[in-house]
Amino acid sequence: MSLKNKIQKHKFITGLIVFLFWIGVWAMAARSVNQELLIPSPAVVARHLVSIVRDPGFFKIIGTSLLRVLGGFVSGCLLGVLLAVLCGVSAALDALLYPIVRIISSVPVTSFIILVMLWIAYTYVPVFIAALLVTPIVFGNVRTGIQETDPQLLEVAKMYRFGRLKTLKIVYIPSVLPYFYSGALTALGLAWKAGIAAEVLALPKNAIGSGMYYSKLYLETGDLFAWTVIVVIFSFFFEKLMQAIMKRRKRKETQESQKAQREKEAREEQEAGREARREAMADTGSEIEKELQREVLAESDKDTEEKAWLEAAAGIRPESPAFSRLKGEEDSSS
Repeated sequence: MSLKNKIQKHKFITGLIVFLFWIGVWAMAARSVNQELLIPSPAVVARHLVSIVRDPGFFKIIGTSLLRVLGGFVSGCLLGVLLAVLCGVSAALDALLYPIVRIISSVPVTSFIILVMLWIAYTYVPVFIAALLVTPIVFGNVRTGIQETDPQLLEVAKMYRFGRLKTLKIVYIPSVLPYFYSGALTALGLAWKAGIAAEVLALPKNAIGSGMYYSKLYLETGDLFAWTVIVVIFSFFFEKLMQAIMKRRKRKETQESQKAQREKEAREEQEAGREARREAMADTGSEIEKELQREVLAESDKDTEEKAWLEAAAGIRPESPAFSRLKGEEDSSS
């Protein structure tokens, strides 16, 4: 078994032990109170949960609530990104919008739910509340990502005369994406909780929150706990989903970085090979040049010797003693 599998197995066993521990605490609390109306036991909640899941309208309720929350989440992400980009483009807009976003993030969600119920139809209240809660989180993260963009990269883009779209694609988006994913991970869980809370107060049709409210109204504590378990399960699912998306994105970025590094190393090796070949050719050319120079020098020395001999010969006149001596040597040899 590999080290990674051992770590995953250890985490699973640890999580299972923790889960069973708190189930045991819950069971002991229910047994000590001994009133199902206040704290139903895990077994009772499990029976109610099975009954709710078997209901023909269960999946319609789950699907409708999911659509409301996801619609608000996507709308909030788009609005947050748009506001962050506007603030990044204009300092005046940043000074104008940033305080409003801070106020929205500081006001309790319940206050917004009650106000929004006066303005729009109850069916759309969860969508609006989810978007309202997501917008400040995504806005703050994307705004920080824009501000933290490397100025040197912007200077390089300006130097190479990149257009706005190219600068956005090559410089801004890679810089902002980690901040966006982090904000989206936090915002999705909060959007789910805020959307369910809005459903509890607004009571739209086919909603998890409506089921929770009517369970409380009719004192069906087992159903209330069962709906709460369903909310917790989906919260856990959304968190794991966003973590998986972020891990996949990070793994893809790592692979792209490694690929770029390998390509860079290959280019450097090719350049080094070309440089070595150029040096070898230069050395070969130098040897040939040196050989030619030696030949030229040799020819030059030979010409110099001939020229010196001819000059010496030309300097001997018939009346000179050297000529008489040379003439006598020639006569004796003949």
